Amino acid sequence: MNDAVRVENISVVLGDATILDGVSLRVPAGSITAVIGPSGCGKTTLLRTIAGLEPLRSGRIEIGGIEVASVRGDGGRDVDIPTERRSFGLVPQEGALFGNLSVAGNVRFGLGPWWRRTPGRAARTTELLEVVGLSEFRGRHPSALSGGQRQRVALARALAPRPAVIGLDEPFSALDAQLRTRLRDHVRDTILAEGSSGLLVTHDREEAMAMADEIVVLMAGQVRQVGSPEEVYLAPADAEVARMFGEVSELPGDADGDVVRCSAGLLRLRRPARGPGTVMLRPGDLDVATSPDGSELGRATVLSVRPCGEHIEVRVSLTAADPARHDDGVELFVRAEPEWAGSPGDQIAFRQRRPAHFCPAC
Repeated sequence: MNDAVRVENISVVLGDATILDGVSLRVPAGSITAVIGPSGCGKTTLLRTIAGLEPLRSGRIEIGGIEVASVRGDGGRDVDIPTERRSFGLVPQEGALFGNLSVAGNVRFGLGPWWRRTPGRAARTTELLEVVGLSEFRGRHPSALSGGQRQRVALARALAPRPAVIGLDEPFSALDAQLRTRLRDHVRDTILAEGSSGLLVTHDREEAMAMADEIVVLMAGQVRQVGSPEEVYLAPADAEVARMFGEVSELPGDADGDVVRCSAGLLRLRRPARGPGTVMLRPGDLDVATSPDGSELGRATVLSVRPCGEHIEVRVSLTAADPARHDDGVELFVRAEPEWAGSPGDQIAFRQRRPAHFCPAC
């Protein structure tokens, strides 16, 4: 598969601060890639640099197979193609629409000066308003639209010139949870249906996992991990990445091939390992054994119960099977079916639901 974006070992320095340090990533054509990380890690700077709004200190950027920026440092000729010629459409936070233009006017603006005297201008505007479901609002101004509608106008404006890539900078951060869920699915489908690829930057793990085919974890200006949503969730590179993607129990353990011994018992591993390290347990790795069948790992005391729709998340404290092991007080998260009726203080048995992740370096 060809790459819509290829970033090779780029560094960006703003003022006296190094914001990006040797960052590399790729966005396969016809896919969505999410860059996720905490505030201040360099996510927005990365997006702006790819768009041509921030200068490179070193490295190379390709969009649609064309080199748009490079600083070689070897005496070779540097490249810096202007933003408007990079085939990169940008959807900023909260849309950033022009208040003096109508919905249709904002979309037409995205076509650029080379489209403004062409016969296809009106047809492309109408087509995009239909795609984003705003045909009936074409004459309204942004102030008369909801937050979700404004974001859809911003998307249509970015898609107008048929760019190879759409960059989305925290596009749903100002919306309520229900609207975010509906809109992110619509945005993903629209970008791919238009033949573009997407590069989303966000701090929201649910957003990244729902929209992206691949996730890039960025921390302190460096790439910490690249993988599918399943990989970064179930097999994080380290403890810091694991915590970014939700609740995780970290237990010291000693691996021996396909199993690891830890406070929770003898667990199966996703990947073979040997020696000491840390077992990373997600709530879905263990579940409540409502019908004991001999596969139970041990017993625990329920500390709290949190309904999560299709399942219940239960926080428990281990009960030591061997007092000499000093396992009492070790906390875990386990999962229960929605009909489970346990409560704090109950004693439960738990078992392994899926293989655990082991991190020798953690």
